[in-house]
Amino acid sequence: MTVSIGVAALRGEIEDALEFIKQADTHLFAAKEGGRNRVVG
Repeated sequence: MTVSIGVAALRGEIEDALEFIKQADTHLFAAKEGGRNRVVG
């Protein structure tokens, strides 16, 4: 079993929930492209 995780931190530059989710999603796809068992954030 492998896991790829995208993480987003709620900071001042994120203005709304949709942007927060988009950032986590972008990091998830970067983790998947980078190989197995990665966390990107």
